[in-house]
Amino acid sequence: MAEVAASSGNGIMINAGRGLQIVNGGQTTASLHRSRKQDKANLDGILVPAKIIKVKAANLDAMVTAVSRSANSQNTIQPADFSANDPFHVSVEALANNVWLPDQKGRWFYERARGSYGAAEAKASGKASDKRRFASETPKERRFSKTDLAKYLHAWDGFPHLVSFGNQKNFQSFMQRLKEQFSDGIVPDERWYRAFIAKAITFRSVQAVAKAKKFPAYQANVAAYTVACLSWKSAGQVDFERIWSHQSLSREMLSILQNWVVDIERYLRESAKSRMVSEWAKKLECCEAIREAPLKFPSPLPPELRVQGATSSESEMILANSQAKSRAAVSI
Repeated sequence: MAEVAASSGNGIMINAGRGLQIVNGGQTTASLHRSRKQDKANLDGILVPAKIIKVKAANLDAMVTAVSRSANSQNTIQPADFSANDPFHVSVEALANNVWLPDQKGRWFYERARGSYGAAEAKASGKASDKRRFASETPKERRFSKTDLAKYLHAWDGFPHLVSFGNQKNFQSFMQRLKEQFSDGIVPDERWYRAFIAKAITFRSVQAVAKAKKFPAYQANVAAYTVACLSWKSAGQVDFERIWSHQSLSREMLSILQNWVVDIERYLRESAKSRMVSEWAKKLECCEAIREAPLKFPSPLPPELRVQGATSSESEMILANSQAKSRAAVSI
């Protein structure tokens, strides 16, 4: 809302504004703010041209996207950048800001808008104590982006072939599936968020295992398919709360994954036959073939797969029943 008053000339001038949102010009604004607050620069003679668009609340998101597309021809704008204001991503950011780790000493950082982590880091750099606290509470290794989120969830939900298309195309597929599955929208809660972080930890752990194996190629495909296989073979019956509370996978689970990535890398190459593995990995047929790979869990099961209150043998029986039901649902 702006307060408008007549100017001394033929036009009008704005005395004050309320509810403004910067769509293009964030870097300029941040530079001026830093110069004034940190460098104590005199900005009295600085003039910044601005285009102000009055938009009704109902049209805000669409207009922000349209202005971003039109005003950023000098920079590379990715498809994921235009979903930053989607209510789902806004909700995830709110959860990331408010859900602390079990030790209450840190959080994960959701980079809903590209570059927001760097902006938050710069904002905290004014004082040495603030800088140390930011680095301690939200280190870079606990930062994740919208494309990361889509990759972690798509792999776990059994779509490694879509993950294999790359970050931007996978993100577009993820958003389309989200809209189709939740036509009225979805507002994730804290339990959903803890489970998501557990899936993120799992994916990153698999990535690290695959990287350590030094495969000559296709590490990204191997990681996506390994996570999908873990979801398939466990019928999704993983103790996410345990992973969240430990913020890591158990040694037993990591040992299983170290064997699985080797097998899956071989299955991908063998099933591709004369085709390029990277292109074969994008096919639904590849997804279906790898799903039937004879991967097994050892006995006793890793703690992430043990049912609370059940013995190891009982947990194995419950897992076997869940796998059978999962296979029956797929065949139907």
